[in-house]
Amino acid sequence: MLIKINILFYYIKLSILLLISSFLISCNTTRHEKQIVILAVNDMHANLNNFPKFAALVDSLRDEYPDMLLFSAGDNRTGNPYNDYYPEQKNLPMVSLMNALDFDLSCLGNHEFDAGHEGLQYFYKETEFPVICANADLTVIEEVRNEPYTIIDNDGVKIGIVGLIETSNDGFPSSHPKNLNGIVFTDAVEKVNDFKSLENQCDLLVILSHCGYETDSVLATRFPEADLIIGGHSHYVIEKKMIDDVMITQAGNNLKYASLIKINLRNANVVEKDASLIDVSKFSKYNKDIKKLIDDYSDNEYFKTVVGTAVNPIENNDEMGCFMADAMRYAANADVAFQNPGGVRLSYLPSGDISLASIYRLDPFANSVVYYEMTSLQIEEFIKLASISDGGPIHISGLSYTMNVKKNDNNNYEIINVSVIDEDAKYLNYSKLYRVAMNDYMERTVNFDFEDGPFDIGMTTIEADLEYLKNHQPNYKDERRYHFNVLQ
Repeated sequence: MLIKINILFYYIKLSILLLISSFLISCNTTRHEKQIVILAVNDMHANLNNFPKFAALVDSLRDEYPDMLLFSAGDNRTGNPYNDYYPEQKNLPMVSLMNALDFDLSCLGNHEFDAGHEGLQYFYKETEFPVICANADLTVIEEVRNEPYTIIDNDGVKIGIVGLIETSNDGFPSSHPKNLNGIVFTDAVEKVNDFKSLENQCDLLVILSHCGYETDSVLATRFPEADLIIGGHSHYVIEKKMIDDVMITQAGNNLKYASLIKINLRNANVVEKDASLIDVSKFSKYNKDIKKLIDDYSDNEYFKTVVGTAVNPIENNDEMGCFMADAMRYAANADVAFQNPGGVRLSYLPSGDISLASIYRLDPFANSVVYYEMTSLQIEEFIKLASISDGGPIHISGLSYTMNVKKNDNNNYEIINVSVIDEDAKYLNYSKLYRVAMNDYMERTVNFDFEDGPFDIGMTTIEADLEYLKNHQPNYKDERRYHFNVLQ
C-alpha cells in the first residue's frame, strides 16, 4: 500500500513538473517572439513637396509601431533647386527635414557627392543619424567619420546594417570625377564579404544598398548571410523579391512610395519576412509643422527671378538638350557643342517667363564649360563614344548627325558609325579644326584621347544658360538634331 501511495505521489509530482515546464517554455517562447518594423525610402532627390504627407505617414506608423526604424538607401539630394541651391547652405532643407523626422540611418548615394567634399562634410556633420558606407574610404575628407556598418539594438534585437554604394562608372559612383578626388572605392560585391562575421554578432543582418537592383540580385546570391537588402539607385518599384532566402525591396524614387518591412523573429531566429509598398501621394493626411517648414524654404524671391522668355513650350528632353547645347556653344564662342542626355534633368518648360528655379532644375550640376579643337573625324568618333558612355544619343549644337546602328547577336542595337553635316546640310571640312564645347563631366567620363586641352572658359553650364537667355528667346518646337539609320 505504501509503495502504491509513493508511486501515486511520484506521478502527481511528475505531472506538476511537466505542467510547470510546459508553462515556462510557453512563456519563454512568447517572450522571445519579436517583430522588427522598418520604413524605408530611397532616391528621395529632395522632393520636398511629398514630405508633409510622408511625415504624417511616419507619425501614423509610429503610433502603431513605436519601435519602427526609418532608413534611407541614399540619393537624398539633387533634383530640387530649393534644396540643392538653398542660399544659406546647399542641402540644408533635406538635412533639416530628415532630422525632424528622426531618421535612424542612411547610406551614401552617388548624388550625395554632388556638392563635392564640402557638401559631404556638411551632410555628415549636420545629420543627427549615422551615415554608413562600407566600400568608400573617405579619410581624405576632414571631419567625415564614415563607418562601414552599424549595429542597432531594437527592443533587444541586434540588427547589423552594412552600407554599400554603386561603382558603375569605371569603379566610381556616378558623380562628377572632380567631386570624388582622393576618395577610394571598392567593388560592393567584393567588399561585403568582409562582414560575414556580423551574422554571428547580430540577430538580423541587413544591407542598405545604393547599388541598383542588378547588383543587389548578385549580392543576394553571393552573400546569403543577409536577411534583407533595402535597395536604391535604379529607381525600381519592388514590393518584395525573394532570391533564395534574401528579401530585396526598393521604393521607386522622389518619395512616391515607401517600403514597410516586417520581420518576425523567434528565439533570435528569423521565421518570417514581409514587405509592402505604401503610396505616399495617396496618404490622406499631412504634417502641418513640416509643411510650414517647407513653405518657408520655398518662399524665396531668389528662385523666382525671371531670367528669360520661351517663345514656345519646351516639351521634351531632345528640345531641352538642344537649348543647353546652344547655350554652351554661345558662351564658348564655339563652332559645335555637345550635351550629354543624362545631364538634362527637366523635360518641360512652359512658354513665357523662365525662372531661375527652372534653370536650376534643368541643370542641377553646374559643371564647367570647356572646349577642345577637334577635326571632323574626331567629332564623329566623340559622338559615338559619348552616346555609348551616356546610354543614349547626345544632344548637339551647330551640327546634326546620323547614327548608323545594327542589331547584334544579343538583339541590341550597336553603333557602327556616325556621319555629320553642318547647319547648311554640308559635310564638314576634313582639314579644318573646329572649336567644340562641352561640360567637363563629358570631358572626364568619355574615354577619348586629346593631345591638347581641355580649355576652360571660366563659366559653369548654368551661367552659360543664363548668358544665352539674355540675348535669345528659346524656340525649340519639334527640334531634334540626330537621326537613326538601321542597317540591315
